[in-house]
Amino acid sequence: MNKIRTFLIVLLVATASTIKAQENMKNRTLTAKQQHLVNIVGYTTTINQKGLSKALDNALNQGMTINEINEVMGHLSQYIGFPRATWGSYIFMTVVESREKEGKVTQRGRNASPIKEDRSRYEMGEKNLSKLTGQTVEQSRQGISRFNTRLDQLVKENLFFNLFSNDLFDYQERELIAITALITCEPMEVISTEGHIEIGIKNGLTEAQIRELLDIIETNFGKKMAETGRTLLDNVTNTMEQKSEIFPKGNPVKLPNFTGTAYVADIMENYDDFDVIISNVTFEPGARNRWHSHPGGQVLLVTSGEGYYQETGKPIQLIKTGDVVQIRPNVEHWHGASPHNQMSHIAISTGVAEGVPVWIREVTDEEYGSYK
Repeated sequence: MNKIRTFLIVLLVATASTIKAQENMKNRTLTAKQQHLVNIVGYTTTINQKGLSKALDNALNQGMTINEINEVMGHLSQYIGFPRATWGSYIFMTVVESREKEGKVTQRGRNASPIKEDRSRYEMGEKNLSKLTGQTVEQSRQGISRFNTRLDQLVKENLFFNLFSNDLFDYQERELIAITALITCEPMEVISTEGHIEIGIKNGLTEAQIRELLDIIETNFGKKMAETGRTLLDNVTNTMEQKSEIFPKGNPVKLPNFTGTAYVADIMENYDDFDVIISNVTFEPGARNRWHSHPGGQVLLVTSGEGYYQETGKPIQLIKTGDVVQIRPNVEHWHGASPHNQMSHIAISTGVAEGVPVWIREVTDEEYGSYK
């Protein structure tokens, strides 16, 4: 019995710590510098001279340097083309000249650190690409890179060596530039935009930061752009969430004890006589199991999403990420996802030697829809 308690405590602490860390990361927002980057990139991409001049002046007033903004234009050239980036640089030059005439302080800023590396520009570009995307060098040489070796050379030497080796901006800031450029450039290239959103998240940009970026785009550059960006962000985060689940999603349930689509992955099947069975259960929106009971009781740890739990004679409870549900032996109950949200939970069936679950009947649509 002590072994069971120890196992459950470790599992609870690990799950709670992971959830708390994820929630803290989600709440991070853009810094003032990052907000300036979004505006500079957006006004350059949309070729808005008045807006760009004002955004550049504001950025310089609040501490950005000439070298940093020149680097923005250099990075932008790889996503919106040299003509538009050159136009942006020309507008920037006129802003700096105007400030000098007015006697305003404009900082040149530091230069990028020198690169000390024995490898070729191409090899360094491959190294930076692997660090950015998580791909191996061999993976980065497949597909279009193998088909068009000249393009592969230009991309890795110019973009991933020249720009990503420059330490005036970190990878998060460079992906912020790329994401903003791709969303504000019409027509938007969906696959590339989704790819950069995912890379940005993998390199530390949070969902909250990208949503704030999209709010700025809606205010300054257009609602349609922002709405499309939000759809792409939702697609990316949903896909990444499925890929990065703490426990495997498992296989679709093909038993009559579930309504809708659900998945189950067995984590522990009474190993070493612990007298517990542990599973990861994922319910798609609207899915639930039947009314049932466990002779030995059960504990549910909700790891993601939002769902319902109900015991006989009691109203439905809303359960969500981080909630723990304790179910006494032989208590009739059911649980599942809410109508519009997926839910995953760890199901710990205790006292399994007392007997198998007793399945009773389906949860009717009226019962399921009675949550208030």
